[in-house]
Amino acid sequence: MSDVKLYLDGELVDVDSKTAIVETKQINSLFDLKDRQTSFTRNFTLLLTKETSNILDKIGHKQSVSEKPYRNLKPQLYRNGTPTITGGKFVVKSVIDSNKVKGNIQDGVVSLFDDMGSKTLSDLDFTDANHIFSKTKLIQSYTHEWEDIYVYPLLNCGVFESESIDHRYQSPAIYMKWLFEQIFKESNYTYTYRGANNPLESEYFKTKAITIDKGILTDVNNVVDFSLCIRSIKQKDFFKAVLQMFGLMFQKEKSTNNYEFITTKDLFTDRLGAQDLSNKLFEHRNTSFKLGNYGKVNSFKYKYDQENADFADGSFDLDNETLKDSATMLTMPFKAPELSNDVVNNELIHDTPLFSVTRNDDGSIKDVKSKSSTPYIINISRRYGTLSFIGTPYTGIYSLANFEGLNFSSIIGANYSSFTSSINRAKSHTVDFELKASDVYAFDFLRLVYLAQFQRYFYCNKISNYKENKVTKVELIEINTSALIGNEYSDDYNNDYNN
Repeated sequence: MSDVKLYLDGELVDVDSKTAIVETKQINSLFDLKDRQTSFTRNFTLLLTKETSNILDKIGHKQSVSEKPYRNLKPQLYRNGTPTITGGKFVVKSVIDSNKVKGNIQDGVVSLFDDMGSKTLSDLDFTDANHIFSKTKLIQSYTHEWEDIYVYPLLNCGVFESESIDHRYQSPAIYMKWLFEQIFKESNYTYTYRGANNPLESEYFKTKAITIDKGILTDVNNVVDFSLCIRSIKQKDFFKAVLQMFGLMFQKEKSTNNYEFITTKDLFTDRLGAQDLSNKLFEHRNTSFKLGNYGKVNSFKYKYDQENADFADGSFDLDNETLKDSATMLTMPFKAPELSNDVVNNELIHDTPLFSVTRNDDGSIKDVKSKSSTPYIINISRRYGTLSFIGTPYTGIYSLANFEGLNFSSIIGANYSSFTSSINRAKSHTVDFELKASDVYAFDFLRLVYLAQFQRYFYCNKISNYKENKVTKVELIEINTSALIGNEYSDDYNNDYNN
């Protein structure tokens, strides 16, 4: 007989022997590249015994003023002494007949996404970055690295003359790596990387930045407060954009506040690290040859200033005549900047119009106003040369914004080839496993599954409806078995909690 113990905020509640707590485990469905999924239980009921009622502040009483329905209660679930859930949240759904409470548990990545909630990037602590604007401060920022938070890269922000640059109409950009690190820091979480090549520590990531979303009229107010000019992007959307840039998957390390990351490239090519579950296979149910909402042409997109622009978009093709013609896999929350006609030191400058200008008949500036925009994503490169600022020219190192490495054609080629190789001849297998509670708890979604019966490797898409002493349905995506050359293939991602 199963012994199920459930703790809420560290206190043991009564679980009736007839109550089934059914768990589904997942981190990232290959059916959906846009979002990451949380693990969860089905709704279940708890009898409001005297002990449970006291723990829930007499939630079933008609005059109850319990705060528990409005709070996330930390669950711990044990089956025969083995933990299967050690974090996440228990959510009260309703009270039934004054003597039962219905609820469910959400686990996995839910904790991090809950902490981000509806916060925008402006809710981060920018104390160390805020400053009094000056030409000197602008020039000093030219050598700023990601740890320095911001930089003023050379851009045409709406008011720009290459032979007489007005420093007042240059705008700062914030390093994406600092934003990523700060989200974890302020949420009191850490992260580690599981694979061989950590893109979150790459020089590529350390040079990527996003502009502010509104020009700052420094003649009116010379205080640069980033919390006032980076309000348009939610932390959750920024975080998912970073995952999408690198094809990252992640899971919460059990019983810790640490999150583990791996790219699909590292995961799908790691045969030696696979977990052999051959002895757990009970029955093969069926095989499906179509995954999710993919099309023959699958697009990755940016936002743009110009309607119908698509110069930085990219796509991958699937050779499957049964699919619809096209599908949009994801759209970044950033704009891709266009090239301007302005040249500085023999290089074209990018447009990020954060100011609007009204001119007199003779072309002189009549008025400049701040302009709001979705932030632009840029790469920061260093150059040496002379900049013709109004007043005193500057010669030395300066930061130039460009779009190097950000075109989606490049991103897909660098980070998604293993993924596209596997879904191009997609096979999704539904199988039944004989799993114990210890198997569920120890299961590692960041390792492939090997089944000797098929002599194949699989990505586990989902463990569905686990219940003790029952076979468990598991969804496995067959990984392309083409020969590997170096680290690549030889032939040319329900309960969407995160919305």
